Amino acid sequence: MSINVYLADDHTLFRKGFIRLLQSFDRIGEIKEAENGKELIGLVQNKLPDVVLLDIRMPVMDGIETCDYLHHQFPNLLIMMLTMEDDENYVDLLLNKGARGYLLKSASPEEVETAIYTLYDSHFYSNHMIAKSLRVAKRVEQEAELFTSREFEILRLTYFQKSIKEIADQLSISARTVQTHRRNMMAKIGVHNSTGLLKYAMDKELFKD
Repeated sequence: MSINVYLADDHTLFRKGFIRLLQSFDRIGEIKEAENGKELIGLVQNKLPDVVLLDIRMPVMDGIETCDYLHHQFPNLLIMMLTMEDDENYVDLLLNKGARGYLLKSASPEEVETAIYTLYDSHFYSNHMIAKSLRVAKRVEQEAELFTSREFEILRLTYFQKSIKEIADQLSISARTVQTHRRNMMAKIGVHNSTGLLKYAMDKELFKD
């Protein structure tokens, strides 16, 4: 059975080239294209595809908002994010929004073909970015009874050598609040400084790739 694919990307040159690539794959059937999320939603509402390939950064309606909308309206729709963003934070966010795969635009044609077939056949596509995100999620779950989500995020940023000011700026909170969360974490695990927090994170392999 052929796989019908809808592609949403605002860069015409990339979109047209990617469509030609899709047309070279044996199992790909109908292909439709959109320049943004709003246009894609109109196509999906008219006729459901088997797989959606969705760029993150688009005008009018971006990929994150579009993914969230499509997932709530069509929970079984197979959505693959197609992006230049090699960022685990995007992976986490989009998996939570209902994406079933995450593929870099720098992927080889062979990986693109494998990704689409795997997504269609197994309803999920996992590469190294997805696998890393799922490992981190498992570690977060294991620590959930000990740390709050905000504490865990501060611990993660501390692990990656972010200063109190950098953490405060990134999380849009005050430096004093960061310090309070750090003190609370230290008390929970019985350490007395940020070095103790780092050692705890390293020993638990909380943020190991």
